[in-house]
Amino acid sequence: MQLKLIFIAFIAVASSLDPTDWINDGGSDRTGANYVEGHNMDPSIVGGDTFGSIWQKHFSYLGQDEQFYAHPLVYTPPGQRQMVIVISESNTIYLLDAVNGTQIASRQVHLPFAAKDSDCNDLSPWIGVSGTPVIDPDTSIMYFYAKTYAAGTTSGKSNGRYYFHAIRINQSDLAEVTGFPVAIDGTEAPDRGKAENSNYYFESGKHHQRPGLLRMNNDVIYAGFASHCSADNYTGWLIGIDMHSGRIASRLSTDSDRDTPPGQSSPFGAGLWGSGNAIVTDDGVRIFAVTGNGNNGNLGTVPIPGKTPPSALGESCLNWLTHPNGTAELQDFFTVHDQASLDAGDRDLGSSHLHLLPPSTFHTPTARRLGILGGKNPIVYVVNADNLGGFLNGPGKSDDVITTIVPSGSMFGSIAAYPNEGGYVYLTPVGQKTTAYSFSVGNTGQAVFSQAGMTPEAAAGRQGTGAPVITSLGGKPGTAILWLTDVEGPALRAYNAVPNGDGVMTPLFFSAIGNGKFQRPAFGDGRVYTAGSDGRIVAYGSPTNLALNCDPTSNDFGNQISSESLSILQVTCSAIVPVTITSVTSGNSDFSVDGTYVPTVPLTADSPSFRFNVTWHPSKIGSTASAITLTLSGQPQTFSSTVMINVRGNGISRKPLLQLLPAGINFGGLITGSVDTMNGVTSSSTFKNLGLQTLNITGYTMSNASFNGPSTNDCSPFTLYLPPIYSTLPGGASQGVQFNFNPQRDGSYACYVTIYTNGNIATLLLTGTSAQPPREVLQVQISDGTFINSTFMDFGHVTCGTSISRTFSIRNYGPSTLIISRSKSFPTSIVYPQNIGDIGEGTQVTYGQAVTSLIYFTAPISQVNVPSYSSQMTWTFNGNSDTFRGTVFVANGTIVSPTVGPLGSDGVTPRYRYIGCFSAGNSPGWKLQNVYSADTMDDGVCLNTCFNQFYSVAATQYGRECWCGQVLPTGNIPEARCNQACAGNGGQICGAPAVGSVFYNAERYGKQTPTVGRWVYDACYNEANGRRALSYTAPGGNTNDAAACTLLCERAGYGVAGMEYGAECYCGTAQDYAALVKAEEASCNMKCPNNPWTTCGAGGRLTVYVKGNGTISSTTSSPISSTTSSTSSTSSSTSSTTSSTTSSTTSSTTSSTTSSTTSSTTTTSSTSSTSSTSPPASTTPSVSSLGCYYDNGDRPLPYQAYANSSNTPSLCSTSCSQLGYSFSGTEYAQECWCGRSQPPSQASPIDCNMACSGDPSLKCGAGNRLSVYRDASVPPFTVRSHYGQWTFYNCLFDRTNSRTLPNNVAVNGQTMTVTTCLDACAAAGYKFCGMEYAMECYGSFDEPVAAAAGADPVAAGCSMGCAGNKSEPCGGPDRVQVYSSA
Repeated sequence: MQLKLIFIAFIAVASSLDPTDWINDGGSDRTGANYVEGHNMDPSIVGGDTFGSIWQKHFSYLGQDEQFYAHPLVYTPPGQRQMVIVISESNTIYLLDAVNGTQIASRQVHLPFAAKDSDCNDLSPWIGVSGTPVIDPDTSIMYFYAKTYAAGTTSGKSNGRYYFHAIRINQSDLAEVTGFPVAIDGTEAPDRGKAENSNYYFESGKHHQRPGLLRMNNDVIYAGFASHCSADNYTGWLIGIDMHSGRIASRLSTDSDRDTPPGQSSPFGAGLWGSGNAIVTDDGVRIFAVTGNGNNGNLGTVPIPGKTPPSALGESCLNWLTHPNGTAELQDFFTVHDQASLDAGDRDLGSSHLHLLPPSTFHTPTARRLGILGGKNPIVYVVNADNLGGFLNGPGKSDDVITTIVPSGSMFGSIAAYPNEGGYVYLTPVGQKTTAYSFSVGNTGQAVFSQAGMTPEAAAGRQGTGAPVITSLGGKPGTAILWLTDVEGPALRAYNAVPNGDGVMTPLFFSAIGNGKFQRPAFGDGRVYTAGSDGRIVAYGSPTNLALNCDPTSNDFGNQISSESLSILQVTCSAIVPVTITSVTSGNSDFSVDGTYVPTVPLTADSPSFRFNVTWHPSKIGSTASAITLTLSGQPQTFSSTVMINVRGNGISRKPLLQLLPAGINFGGLITGSVDTMNGVTSSSTFKNLGLQTLNITGYTMSNASFNGPSTNDCSPFTLYLPPIYSTLPGGASQGVQFNFNPQRDGSYACYVTIYTNGNIATLLLTGTSAQPPREVLQVQISDGTFINSTFMDFGHVTCGTSISRTFSIRNYGPSTLIISRSKSFPTSIVYPQNIGDIGEGTQVTYGQAVTSLIYFTAPISQVNVPSYSSQMTWTFNGNSDTFRGTVFVANGTIVSPTVGPLGSDGVTPRYRYIGCFSAGNSPGWKLQNVYSADTMDDGVCLNTCFNQFYSVAATQYGRECWCGQVLPTGNIPEARCNQACAGNGGQICGAPAVGSVFYNAERYGKQTPTVGRWVYDACYNEANGRRALSYTAPGGNTNDAAACTLLCERAGYGVAGMEYGAECYCGTAQDYAALVKAEEASCNMKCPNNPWTTCGAGGRLTVYVKGNGTISSTTSSPISSTTSSTSSTSSSTSSTTSSTTSSTTSSTTSSTTSSTTSSTTTTSSTSSTSSTSPPASTTPSVSSLGCYYDNGDRPLPYQAYANSSNTPSLCSTSCSQLGYSFSGTEYAQECWCGRSQPPSQASPIDCNMACSGDPSLKCGAGNRLSVYRDASVPPFTVRSHYGQWTFYNCLFDRTNSRTLPNNVAVNGQTMTVTTCLDACAAAGYKFCGMEYAMECYGSFDEPVAAAAGADPVAAGCSMGCAGNKSEPCGGPDRVQVYSSA
C-alpha cells in the first residue's frame, strides 16, 4: 500500500506540471526512450523559413568560456514565467527567461574542482556540475551534485568533495534548502567486500558524477558515479539521497572483492557514466543502468543466472529494486560474454545507458518490456527488461538477449525510440549517419529491427554526438521530428522522424551555433534550447506568429491504391489578424488544392472560417508527402507571411506486392575468430505486403554468385530465417525476417536471394567480409619531412617565439577495419594537437588508410639567456587490435632562448642568466648604475660591458641603456612590462622606460667567498663612531681580499677579520665582535683589489669573517677560540668545561682517539667507537619513562629510527636524541620510533609486555603499543624566527605538480640546514626561500599564495629535522617552511 501511495503522489506532482516543461534529463520521461509529446513542435513550422535562433546568451568564468555538460532544463514556477535553467562546470546556476533570454538570477554554489587535479583532460579547465539535475515541481526545488574542494583547500585530488544540493529556483537568491548541501565523501558501501576487508569508501577526488539524476517514487534522488578517464583505483557507485531530509538512503558500489578467490587482485571499475544520459526507470520502482570498463576477474567461465548477480559488475546492464526507505537491491543483471576483451580494449558497454522502449509498441509474445543498449563495441543489444540475461546463458555460452543490431560504428548513448506509426528506434554511431530501424515481430515471435532509413548527413567523426530526441504533436502521425545535437558541424539538426519510401529522412532545420559534447536539446513551449561547450545557450523557435489557424481533418491520407484511387482531406482555416490570402499551392503534383472557396478579400479576426479541399491521387507505390502553403499579405509585421500544412499518404497496390526494406544488408567486416562475435552477427529486413490482396510466398532461390545462379541450398556463412514456402502475408501487413552472418575463415561473402510470390518477384542481397585483425602502426614525421614508425615525436630544441608542426598518424596495415575505442590526450599550452577530434574515440581506419593529427610545438616568446626547459604531451590509445591497448604517443621538445654575452666556465651556457623584469627609475630597490648608453645597445652588449667591469648584475633599460651593479634589485613586476625592443637588435627586449630587464652572473653573484679555510663569512657591519670597530689594523693594500685578510688576522691570533674601503684589513676579538652593528648587506659594495668579483666593505662598512663555526664567546677578551669536531656514524659523547680549543676526531674504521688542547684550561673528552647497533651501558639521567601508549596505525611517533635485534629503550632513546627527537618509543620488541610530541592516548602499563630484542629483561612495547621515553636534554624543536636578513614567513601547503615556491635551489641535500638553503636562495636573488622534506630547497621572487598549514609550524607539518642538523626543522612532506627577505 505504501508503494502505491507514493506512486500516486508522484503522478499527481507530474500532472501539475506545465505540459511544456522539461524537468529532468529527457523531459518528464524517465525511461530513456527520448520521446516526448506536448511541446508544440510542429514540423511545418520547424521546416519553415521563420524557424531559427530567437536568442543567445554567452557566459564566461575567469575569462574563459563556461562549459555546459549538464543538459538544460525548462520549468514554469507557479505564478511565474517559463524559465530555462542551466548549470555549468564552474558550479554556477543561471536562470533565463524562456521567451527572451533575460537573465533572472545566477549563483555559484562552490569554487570548481580543477581538472588538472583529476589527471584527466576530458573536462577542462574545471569540473563542477556534470550530471543533469532534477526539479521537484511541487516545491520548485532543483537537486544536483557539485564537485569542489574540502573547506580550507583549493587543490589536490584527495581534497576533492562532492556535495548534493537542493536549491529553491523560484527564489531570486537561489537559496539552499535547510539541511543541504549534503557531503558524501567517505560514504561506505555496505556488504560489498570480504569479511576481513568489508569497507568500500567513496572518494570524491577520484570520482565523477556524469549521468543525469533520477527521482524515484520513494522521493529519493539516485545518481551514478564513475571515474575521470578510468584513472585511479575506483568503482562505480549508485547513491540515493532523500530529497526531503538529505539522508543518504542508498550507497552501492558496482564492484567489490566479495567473491574474489584468495590470491587474486580485487576488481575495480564498473563506473556509471553513460555519456551523460540519465539512469532510467520503467515504473518508478526499478532502476536500470549500464556499467563501463571493469576488472571482472571473479566471473570465471561458468554461466551465472541473472537473478543471482555476482560482486564484480563491469560491462554490465544492472537492475535495482528500490524500497520505500530508499535502499536499493540489485535483483537482475546482464554481462556481455566478451567482457574481458571489452575491458582490455577500453570498449566499454557503459558509454550508453539502457533505453527502455515504450511497451505499448515494443513487445513480443514472450517479452512484455524491451530495453536497448550499445557501447563502444559496435553491437547493440536488445534485452528483456524483466529478465536481463545474466552471464553466458546464451547458446554456446553466448549472450542471452532478445536480439542484436550491428551499427556501423561505436555508440555513445545515441539511441531514441518513436512508438507510433509502427515503431522505430534510432541509432547514431560515431562518424556515421543516424539510422532508423523499424520494429516488427518475426514469424517465430522474435523482435525484429530492420533498417528503414537514414539521415543524409553523418554525425561528427569523434565522440560527443548527443542523444537523439523525438517530438510529436500529441502523437499525431506525420508530426514526429528527430532532433540531434553534435560536437562538431551543425550544432542542432532536425529531420522528419519517419523515413520516406526511399529511406531518406527529410531534413527540416540545421543550426551551426552552440556545439556541445554529449548534449541534448531541451524543449519548452514551441521552443528548443541547447547548451554548448563554448559558453553559449541558444534558443530556437519561430519569432513570428501565425496569421491563420488552419486545421486539417487529418494530416495523413492513409493507404490508397496507386494510379487508381484518390482521396480528399478538408482543411478549415480562420483568420487571427487582418490578412489577405494571395495563393494556395502544393509542393507535390500528386497533391492538388481546390481553392474555389478560399476567400480573396481581406479577412479579419471576425471573418467566418473557410474551407478548402486537398486531393491526393498517388502516382507511385510507397509513402509520399507534401507541404500545402498559403501565401499571405497585409498581416501585421510580427505575423508570418506563410502558413504551411504538412500532408502525407501511402500508395499501395491492388494486387499483392512484396517490398523488402532494406533490400540489401551489408554486415560489414568481422574479425575472424573474434570472441566479440562468437555466434556471428544478426541483421534483419522487413517483408511488407504493399497490396490489398493476401501475399503468398511460393518459393526461394539462393546463390553465392549472382541472382542468376548457380543456385544453392546452403548460402553459408549466412543463415536465413525465411518465412516458410506457402506462408501468407495479409494486405498491408509486414513481418520482420532475420539473417545471421558467421564466417569461420577470411573472405568476402555474398548471398543472392530471390523471393517468388503470387504478386511479384523480389530480390535480397546479403554481403559481408571477414578478415584477420587490424594492425596499427604509429608513425611520426621527423625534421626532414619523412616518416618513421615510432610512438615518440622529438621536436628537439625549439627557439623561443617559434612554432613547429609535424604530423602524427595511425595507419592500419591489417585487413580488418581499425576502430579506435580510447583516445585520451594530455596537451600543454606548448605542445598540442591541432584538433583533438582528428583521432577521436570511435574513429574508423580502413585497410591501408591512416588518420592523422598535426602536432604543434609552440615555444613562447622569452628573453635571452633563459634556462632551457622541456614540455611534452601524451596521447593514449586503445583499439580493436590485441596490440593496440594502452599505446602511448609522446611528443616532446625543449624550449631554448638565444644565448648572448659572455659564456660560463663550461663554454656553453650563458654566464649571465635572465632573472626578470624590475621597476627602475626612482624605485628604492634599484641598486644599479648607468654605465653605458648607445643606439647599438642590445642585451649582449650590456652583458659584456658589465662583465668586463666585474659587475655581477646587469640590466638593459629604455632600449639603449646598460646598467650594472652588485646587488639584485627588488620590485619584480609582470614580464609584459618589459616590452621595448633593443635599439641595436629589434629581436631582443631591453626593458622599457623606468623598467629594467635584469640579468645576474650565475657563477659570481652572491659569491662573497663563504669560507676561507676555517673562516666563515658573517655579514656586512657598520664601522664604529670615533674608533675602530675591530681594534687591530693589519696591512691590506692592493692584494687585499678575504683570503689575504683572514690569513693576516689568524697569524696575529684573532678570530674576527674585516675588510673596509676595498684595500683595508682589520682584526678583532670576541668583545669587538659582540659590539658590531649590522648594516644593509648591499652597502658593502666596494670591490676587493685582488678579487674584483668580491666586495671588501665600503666607506664606513666592514665585510666580516669569523673563525670556525661563527659562535663567538663573550666571556673573554682574548683572541677568539673555536672548536671543531668530526665524528663518524659511531656513537660519540663529548663534554667541555671551558671555551678552550679542543679537537676530537673519531675514525669510522679505527677505534683510536686523538685529542689536543691549546690552552691551560681543563678539557675532558671521551669518544666511543661502539657500533650504532649496540645499546649504551645505561640510559642518561635526562631520559625519563612516560609509560605505555596506543599506536593504532596513525603513528603518534612518526619517524622510524630502526628495526633490529639489538633494540633496547636506551639505544632507541639515544638514536632519537641524535636525530633531534626528544620523544622515543619502542614497539613490537625490535622497532624504534621517534617524535617531537608526546603520544595522545595512554594505555595500560601491562599492555607493553613484549621483551626487547636486545635485552629480554626489558620491555619494548607490543603490537600497536609503544613504551615511550623523553630526553629532556634535547633542545626544543622550534622554527627560528630570524636567520640574518631572513624572517620566518609561514609553514605552507605544497604539492609536487604545482610548487608553492616554483624554483628548485641547488644545495647538497644530505647536509642541508636552514642556513645553507637560505644562503643558496640569497645567492640566486630570491626574496622567498623554503625548506621541504628535510633536504629540499626552493626559492621564489614573488610572495607565495598557498594556504598556511596551521598556526604552529611544527604541529602543521614543518617537523622534519634538517638532513644536516636534526635539531632544527626543515619543512616536511608536502609542507614548505618559508622565510622572507622582502
